[in-house]
Amino acid sequence: DSVRQGDTVSIRHAGFYEKQQIDADGGQPLKLVVGARHVLEGMERAMIGQCLGETRIVTIPPELAFDHEGMNFKTKPVP
Repeated sequence: DSVRQGDTVSIRHAGFYEKQQIDADGGQPLKLVVGARHVLEGMERAMIGQCLGETRIVTIPPELAFDHEGMNFKTKPVP
């Protein structure tokens, strides 16, 4: 079975911006509902179709990155 919209998943992740790490899971899986917008839209889209145990390296374009309320980095610099 693969991941679909609305599924609850646990993921391990690390985020990078211009080769600098800006986010990581702290050694603990992140549990989320795909489509609930708890993470970047591009990250959610990348999970669709993924299978248990599969590893993906994802490049998220700016228009699918920090674009929703509370995560609007399009107008703010990334630390």
